[in-house]
Amino acid sequence: MLPLKTILYSTDFGRSARAALRSACELARALSAELVLVHVINPTAFALATREASGAGAVACVPAMSGAIESARIALGKMESGILAQGLACRIRVVLGSPAAAILQTARDERADLIVMGAPDTSWLRRILTVSPTEVVTRTSRCPVLVVPRPE
Repeated sequence: MLPLKTILYSTDFGRSARAALRSACELARALSAELVLVHVINPTAFALATREASGAGAVACVPAMSGAIESARIALGKMESGILAQGLACRIRVVLGSPAAAILQTARDERADLIVMGAPDTSWLRRILTVSPTEVVTRTSRCPVLVVPRPE
């Protein structure tokens, strides 16, 4: 078996991601690997959604983006605390960028030996019209990717 020292876990905080976290923790425990928890915020999509929702200009998006980054850090920090309490090594990263590209770059930066992700939480129409970050990461990653199925 390949030596797995660093496991990158990517989360969008959805149901599938929560199931994937359990698998990532089990693997980290069994392999004595470090977990790196990462959440990606796409600035372009965030700005478009914020402007659409509020009718505000781009300048108004900056405080909202800062708030989103801080909220992600807090959520990841809570996850990290629980993982550290289990005796596992863990760090967090909040990254800005296109989700798939940012996950792949973070995996390279962290020298991840495995990426763990939840299956996409998408409707059948979205699956037909778009490609999920999970699919892109799975197809283009230099290291193995474990995609954990959505819970029933």
